[in-house]
Amino acid sequence: MTELTAVVVGCGAVGSDYDAGREGEPPLSHAGAYSAHDATELVAGVDRDPEARRRFEQRWGVRAHEELGAALVKHGPALVSVCTPVETHLDLVREAVGGGATGIWVEKPLASTRAQGAELVEAAAGIPLQVNFLRRFDPLHRRVVELAGPDLVHADFRYSGTLSNFGSHAIDLFRWLAGEVSSVGTLRAPGGEPVLFLGSERGPTASLSRVQPGTTEIFEAYLFTKRRLMTLTGLGEQLTTQEAAPSGLFEGVTRLGPPVTDPERGLIAAMTGGVESLVSHLRSGTPLLCGGEEGLATLQVIEEVER
Repeated sequence: MTELTAVVVGCGAVGSDYDAGREGEPPLSHAGAYSAHDATELVAGVDRDPEARRRFEQRWGVRAHEELGAALVKHGPALVSVCTPVETHLDLVREAVGGGATGIWVEKPLASTRAQGAELVEAAAGIPLQVNFLRRFDPLHRRVVELAGPDLVHADFRYSGTLSNFGSHAIDLFRWLAGEVSSVGTLRAPGGEPVLFLGSERGPTASLSRVQPGTTEIFEAYLFTKRRLMTLTGLGEQLTTQEAAPSGLFEGVTRLGPPVTDPERGLIAAMTGGVESLVSHLRSGTPLLCGGEEGLATLQVIEEVER
């Protein structure tokens, strides 16, 4: 039964277009996730680009407005997804709050700076605020954290794009696995990309390497635990596990056994999981799976790296 209406601000890729040509498939966009969940109804989009509005209306069969205020006046209090460039997030969250938003789901990074992120969180005080580090909502990644977290020793991440984009996912995943980051360091080879090193309060460490892959997007995580290696590849869509086993050659020595590929595909259910996180919080007060504090903590690490 539909309980909540939803408005998506930013009718581009993650707002809507990732679901182009995916009729009948699990949704990958905010609009698709709201449309698929039985407790939410997508009632409007918002974008200043007329072509983006046209595509949105054609795909979802609802009105797309030029301004958020107009959408909230017409459709009333709603969940509001903010899927626009980072520099617009604070003003849009303020507008959403002023328009009576029942909950807000903001794309990462939360803001351009931690100070601006703190302003955003303060502006949304009293209203559920969720940040879209989508791995937090993904069943496969949640299982990985449950298995690896207690025994994690080191995490090695490789990513393309920028530190604020794919790199922020790596920082958040490490925080999720190991707890708060307690130390930050960098090392740069002459002419190369800097390698980022993180320490955590619970002890595990991480290294993050940015690569320039040309046309291929990369997000990979190698999670070394006391008993196994868990490898996430294909942007986190595929999990491979290797368990510790006797060497067979050297007495008393163990090695990693053959890789076993998990049958579950990662990220396919992440966006609907994000909607479920909001719905569950509003229904029964269960904690959001990725609230504003997660966005602020990642911004803090990014700023320490940049310093």
